[in-house]
Amino acid sequence: MYAIYKGIRYSAEQFAGESKITLHSKSQDEGFDSYVSKISGRVFKEHFVKKVKIEDLDYLYKIHYEIQYKGHSFYVSSGMIRRNIEKDWFEIKPDSSQNQIKNELEFKQINKLEWAKEIGRKDIEVLKIVETPLGNFKDQGVKVKSLEGQDIDNFLNSIEQ
Repeated sequence: MYAIYKGIRYSAEQFAGESKITLHSKSQDEGFDSYVSKISGRVFKEHFVKKVKIEDLDYLYKIHYEIQYKGHSFYVSSGMIRRNIEKDWFEIKPDSSQNQIKNELEFKQINKLEWAKEIGRKDIEVLKIVETPLGNFKDQGVKVKSLEGQDIDNFLNSIEQ
């Protein structure tokens, strides 16, 4: 989950039972404190947090990714993380409306109800970044950005550790 707070984008989370949103930063922005592990009590010197009311946010949203593979769009289940990108490994899953093509495209059954396929960067025709607003912002509508060719490579190269 991500939040825009005072014009700056932060990774964010909301813990069960809490009304506030926790923002995370690598720099000690105004009002942010060093992160302290609830388990070990360790203080992190390069990780800062701030709890804010959802009403104080400019925007709150989540992102998921879809890959167009052989003309069809599939959910990326492997996560868009540096380790997977470096391994050139992306796992895609069909939704329930794609039952017929999962066999045709050689998806493998991973449990009773789920199918998946591992692909590499060369197999990606289009990468869709799907941004879904949350909380007070959900009526703003889903935003989809589609990347092709070099734009996909530029995006993948921009993903940090």
